Amino acid sequence: MTFDETRSPKTFDLVFTNGPEAGNESLGIYELDGDTWRICLGLAGKPRPRELVSRPGAGHALQTLKRDKGAEDAPPATVDSAAAAELEGNWSMVSCIQDGQHMDQKFIKSAVRSFRCGATTLTTGGRPFMKGRFTANAGSDPRTIDYPDSHQIGIYKLSGDTLHTSLAPVPGPRPADFTATPGDTRTVSVWRRKKS
Repeated sequence: MTFDETRSPKTFDLVFTNGPEAGNESLGIYELDGDTWRICLGLAGKPRPRELVSRPGAGHALQTLKRDKGAEDAPPATVDSAAAAELEGNWSMVSCIQDGQHMDQKFIKSAVRSFRCGATTLTTGGRPFMKGRFTANAGSDPRTIDYPDSHQIGIYKLSGDTLHTSLAPVPGPRPADFTATPGDTRTVSVWRRKKS
């Protein structure tokens, strides 16, 4: 990543050197206010955003991040025993729709999510992409799954070795189904359990 704090808004360029996006770049803008970092990033091949907003179909991702203070020492998230048993292990991504747009096939083919002891890791191309805690409740209808560290709430269902998730950013309402349309900010994914 390279940053330019002299521009208004401040900019950063993200160049991928490994994984399915190797050789591509994403252009973004950001603002930093104490421990809050707001970024707006153009997906690979999209122009740099001009403001910190994400409009349907623009190909821009807007995120608000908080500085992690002691997350390594944070207790594991609460996962009921039934959810822990059915989610435990590694899952390969089959499909993903984010805000009504299909995720790049290179990313999908290399993405693996693992669930272990209240923690989840998403890897792409064999490298960690995102780590965090998760909570899950298999006794609710529909089953719920939340990612507190990335501020997402959602639902999930299992069909044999196929996992469906539907996530929405906090503070929006929890998804009620497994659909994603432009502008709804949902991420709907299908995963298949990897055999050991």
